[in-house]
Amino acid sequence: MSVSSRNIFAIIITIIAINVFLLAGTFVFNATHIQALRETDLASENVFAAWYSSMLLLLSTVTSLFCFFIDRQRNRNHKGVWNFGWLIYATAFALLSFDELGSIHEHIGNFSSFKRAGHLVTDANESGWLFFYFLVFIVSLFMLLFSVKKLRKVKWALPLLILALLLYLSNPVQEYFEVESMRAHAGNDTWKRPIYFLLLEEGSELFGSLFFLLAIVLYARDHLFVKETRQDLVMRLIVFISFVAAACLLVINVLFGDVKGDVQDGVPKNWITAASAFLVSTYCFLIYKYHKISSYLLFGIFSLCLSVYFGSNRFAWYFTADYSSDRMILKSCLSAVGVFSYLFLVRNFYGIGVKMMSAIFLIIVIAGIYIKRKYSAEMVFTGVGCFAVLLVAETIRLTEANKKLARSV
Repeated sequence: MSVSSRNIFAIIITIIAINVFLLAGTFVFNATHIQALRETDLASENVFAAWYSSMLLLLSTVTSLFCFFIDRQRNRNHKGVWNFGWLIYATAFALLSFDELGSIHEHIGNFSSFKRAGHLVTDANESGWLFFYFLVFIVSLFMLLFSVKKLRKVKWALPLLILALLLYLSNPVQEYFEVESMRAHAGNDTWKRPIYFLLLEEGSELFGSLFFLLAIVLYARDHLFVKETRQDLVMRLIVFISFVAAACLLVINVLFGDVKGDVQDGVPKNWITAASAFLVSTYCFLIYKYHKISSYLLFGIFSLCLSVYFGSNRFAWYFTADYSSDRMILKSCLSAVGVFSYLFLVRNFYGIGVKMMSAIFLIIVIAGIYIKRKYSAEMVFTGVGCFAVLLVAETIRLTEANKKLARSV
């Protein structure tokens, strides 16, 4: 077994183990209602389980973008137009990831824009929902056709992706039977949602996400094309992504406003901050894997904790006030981890200017952790986004320095 195959196998085993753990936690919580287990309940919002589901889908977004750049390197002729299908893939997975933390799909059919679009086709009362299901069908059909075009020659990739599509598309069918069961017991105040319905629905989503990711990773592995990439293009890409993320945060704030969140309602704006911190942590882990610099591992752990902190809305509705003693302890512990990891990481930065800028960005992050809930996600995103650009720039400098050293030996 090659190294890449071992890595893929390790990813599969890890994700399966977490999926099974969370499904088991969901079963136990809904059977016993022990509050300590709510973090593992896939049916609750603003918990670790919701963050995990969202980031699993975000990995498919990143991998799809990676596939796009792989194919752009390999094929730039007229047939390369198919490569842009990966961008639609990435957008679809990003929206699914956003929905896991933002709790949008539960209400999307009632949005005025969807109702207006639906009324162009039908006058039914549920026109908004019909339009939404039509969009889901169109995107699913595209993903199927694109997958047949791109993945058919990669062993296991196409069957895995089709299985993932079927698992996700089975959710509306499952919900139909669940609604019919609820209607059959109308007037029965003791009726509760059967746990097996819940586990089937959440399990379909979790393993559907796994199969999506695995199919795309298999394609990326088989089509990896090593070519020297201009470092200025990498930096432009990172800056562009940062501006896109900032624009998304602005749009989300305009569309959804300030949502505090509870066990049923997620917080849309937290997704941008959680996703940005998660991507920084993933990047740090990759740098550690290939360069064996332990300070990147430490900072990756801090970024991962920061992502969970916002993705599970840990700083908001669990406590009675912005500066309650329990919340201050949590904020202080997270900030201490950030400062500790940064003191090791900054040793790898070159120049007093870069070190000062990185310190300023970290101060912005920590200030965002301590500031009142209403502005916390925005301020931390600002610090994380700026730090991410600087971190990539320093990594490029480190890579170039290693190349010069290797050539001089």
